[in-house]
Amino acid sequence: ILQEVTQIVKRELESWPSVKIGVHAHNDTDMAVANSLAAVKGGATLVQGCINGYGERTGNANLVNPITVCAIRSCLSYINILKCIFLDIICGRCKQI
Repeated sequence: ILQEVTQIVKRELESWPSVKIGVHAHNDTDMAVANSLAAVKGGATLVQGCINGYGERTGNANLVNPITVCAIRSCLSYINILKCIFLDIICGRCKQI
C-alpha cells in the first residue's frame, strides 16, 4: 500500500506539475506516519498532522516522527532539528497545564 501512495502522488504531480500536493493521513490503522512518508517520497510537500497527539484530531499523523525521519535522511534540508526538539518540549509542557 505504501508504494501505491507514492505512485498516486507521483502520478498526480505528473498530471498537475504546477500544483503542490499535501497529505493528511489518519492513524486509524496505525499507518499515518508511514503513509505521510510515502507521500513525501512521491513528491508531497505538505504534511498535516499533530504534535505528540495534540492537535485538531489526535488520530492524525504525529508530525514528530516524519519530521525526524526526514531530517535524519536529509530529504528536507531546511529542517532545524533543534527547533523540532524545542517544539516537542513545549508541547510536552502544554499538556501539563
